[in-house]
Amino acid sequence: MKRVGYPILWSAFLLFLIGLLLSILGVVMMVLEGVLGEVSILIGLFFWKVGGLFCWAGVLAPFLYDWFRGRTPAEDRALLAETLADLLELGLPLDQALARLGAEMRSNAAYSRSRTAFAAVEAARGLAGGATLAEALTTTGAFPDRWSRLVAAGEATEQLPEALRSLARLERVQGPLPFEALVRTFIFLPMAGGILLILGAYALPSLTLPLEAMGLGLPATTRILILGSHILPLLLGILVLCIPLALLAALWRPLREAMSNLASRLGTGNRQAQGLVLGALAAATRLEMSLDEMLQVASQTTTDPRYRRALQAGSGDTLAEVLEARPDLFEPQVRWLVRQAERDGNLAQVLEHCATYLQEVAEQTRWRRRVLTEVGLTAAMGVVALLMMLGVMMPLTRLTTEALLR
Repeated sequence: MKRVGYPILWSAFLLFLIGLLLSILGVVMMVLEGVLGEVSILIGLFFWKVGGLFCWAGVLAPFLYDWFRGRTPAEDRALLAETLADLLELGLPLDQALARLGAEMRSNAAYSRSRTAFAAVEAARGLAGGATLAEALTTTGAFPDRWSRLVAAGEATEQLPEALRSLARLERVQGPLPFEALVRTFIFLPMAGGILLILGAYALPSLTLPLEAMGLGLPATTRILILGSHILPLLLGILVLCIPLALLAALWRPLREAMSNLASRLGTGNRQAQGLVLGALAAATRLEMSLDEMLQVASQTTTDPRYRRALQAGSGDTLAEVLEARPDLFEPQVRWLVRQAERDGNLAQVLEHCATYLQEVAEQTRWRRRVLTEVGLTAAMGVVALLMMLGVMMPLTRLTTEALLR
C-alpha cells in the first residue's frame, strides 16, 4: 500500500518551481542586456517579479488552503475519528464505515484536497485487503504514531469507538502550526517592502529637485523613508531565505515540530504540552494499557522534547512516581491528584479532569498573549503609516505653499 501524498503540497511545489524558472529567466534576460539591448532589462524585470509572485504563491498555498477553508489537518483527523466512532456505534461494519466516510470527505469541497480524505480512502482499501485498522492507518503515513497505538489498543480491548473519541479529543486540543500568523508575516513583509521601495526609491526622491530649486530641504521624515529604501535588499534577502525555510518546515517533520513547539511555549508556556500528555495518559488508562505503553503513547502526543525525554526515560512502578521524578514539568496539584487517584482507583477520570483544566488555562493564556501581540503590532503599523503620510504630505505641502506665496 502506498503512502498518501499531500495534494496541496504538490500544487504548491509546482507553483514554486514555475516561479523559480521564471525568476531565472528574468535574471538571464537582464544579463543579456549587451546582446538584446535595453528592452531585455524591462522584460527581465517583468519575468523576475512574476516569478517572485509565483514563488510566494507556492510557499503560501498550503497555509492559505487551510486558512480559507477554516480548518487545519488536526481538525480533519479529529472529524474523521469522531464520525467513524459514531458510525461504529450505529452498527456499521468498520470497512464500510471508513469507505463511506472517505468518499463523503472526498466529495465535500471543504475536504476534497485534504490529506486526511485521501488517507481515509486508502485505509479503507487496506481494510478490504485484510489489514487491521491500526495497520491500515499506519501504512498511509498521514496519521501520527499515537494513532496506531491507541487504535491497536482499542481493537484489542474491543473499545475502538472510545479509542477514536480519545484521539478526536487529542487532535482538537493539539497545537497546530500558527497558520494565520505565518500568512500574516509572509504577506505583510513583502507588501511593506514594496511600499517602502516605491516611496523611498521612486516617489519621494522625485520631490528633491523641486524643493532644492526653491531653497528648501526635504523634511526629516521623508529623508528617513528614503534612507529606509537602502536596507530593502537586506529585507529581500531575508525573505528569500524564508522561502526554503517554509518549504522545509512543510516537508521535514523535525523542523515542523520544533516550530510548533516554539509557538506553543511562547503562547502558553508548559500548560498546553502538559495538558496533551495528561489527555493521552487518560485515553491510554481507559484502554487498559500498561504503564510502558501509556508513557510511549503520551511521548508521541507532544512535540516538546523535554516531555518526550521525561516520558521515554520514565522510571518508577506507578504513574505518580514517573511524574514525581520531573517536578519541573508537572505541577504540584497534578502530581498530588494522580497520587490520590491511583489509591482511589479513578485515575482515568482525574487525568481527564486535569487535562481539560490545563487546556482551558492554556487557551486563556494564548488569547491574552495574542491580544497583547496584536495590539503591539497594530500600534507599530500605525506609527509606520503615520510616518509614511507625513513623509509624503509634508514635501507636497511645502511645494504647494511656496507656489502659492510666489
